[in-house]
Amino acid sequence: MPESWMRERIRRGQGWLQAQVQQALARASIPLTSSTEHQPPMYWGTHAAPRMTLYVWLAEEQEPRQLRFTRGLVGDCGAGVRLCQAYARAYIARSLRHMHIAPPVPRTAPSALPVTKPERAP
Repeated sequence: MPESWMRERIRRGQGWLQAQVQQALARASIPLTSSTEHQPPMYWGTHAAPRMTLYVWLAEEQEPRQLRFTRGLVGDCGAGVRLCQAYARAYIARSLRHMHIAPPVPRTAPSALPVTKPERAP
């Protein structure tokens, strides 16, 4: 019985993470390959390992890209743990940047306001 709820958490977590990757790619205007070329354009690996792999076929690419997630993170995202979901979103964005898929995050310019020292009381 305990394994059935864990499998359900993993299944929900996989769906949630896949949706987050699709949203991140859509925000960056990165197209997935059409379903007719590679069925489906995004899928989970089937091998049992400590890390789960999401394969993503991008348009005009010969090989799928791989995003790896720990089983714990997938399960926590499926359980709705908001802190883990926030981490997963940041991890997805960072992974896409490291793969040179998503554009880099622009750095903010230093503040133009002068730094003032507080006055001393007499």
